[in-house]
This record gives sequence, C-alpha cells and structure tokens, in this order.
Amino acid sequence: EWELDAVVEYLRSLPTNGQANIAVDRDRRSEGNMDKGRRNFATYCAPCHGPRGEGYTSGGSGPGIGLPSFLAAVSDDYIFKTVKFGRTGTPMRPFVGPRGLAHLEEQDVHDIIVFLRGGTSAP
Repeated sequence: EWELDAVVEYLRSLPTNGQANIAVDRDRRSEGNMDKGRRNFATYCAPCHGPRGEGYTSGGSGPGIGLPSFLAAVSDDYIFKTVKFGRTGTPMRPFVGPRGLAHLEEQDVHDIIVFLRGGTSAP
C-alpha cells in the first residue's frame, strides 16, 4: 500500500502541462433567455451535472453547479469561461465554438447562466 501512496505522491509532484491561466471578471453579469437556458442545460449540462444542477447527489459525474453554495461562490464570468474553455485536469471540456463539444454560441452559455441563477428550482 505504501508503494501506491508513493506513486500518487510522485504523480502529484509533476508539473501540469497545458494548464490555462484565464482571467475572470467577477462583475460581469450574463443576460439571456431563461427558457432557452433551461432547454440547453437539459441537453448539454444535465447529463453530468444533474437535472437541476445538483451534481453528484443526483448520480451525475460532475459537481453541483446549480447548488446555492456554488452559485454564491462563483461569478457569471467564471461559469461562462468554464463552459467556453473547459477545465484542465477534469472531464469538463469546451462547449463553445466549432471546436467545442456542442458548438454552442456564446449567447447559449449566457442563457444557461441565467437559468442557473434563477431557474434551477423550476421543473
């Protein structure tokens, strides 16, 4: 068992390549259409984050991005850039543009954020 711990410690000590350092504007606010955001969330986000963004507790493979504690801690721009660029070292991949998994437009992401901020408790 100590050998496994040593391997894990070694792997954690290695530098991470390709890690992006992306500036986030904490004051940027998304504007959009909650109904479009609800539909896009159901299609592109819910498979990993749960139907209401509750994450792991709903059996999803991703964190709870619709939880009040998460939404209170992050800015709209943080969510926007996460969807646009993905998160290094996680299964979260980019979803925006021609190289994105869903080829979403930027406005689609703003719609999703508006839904998360005001619509996750709605059916």
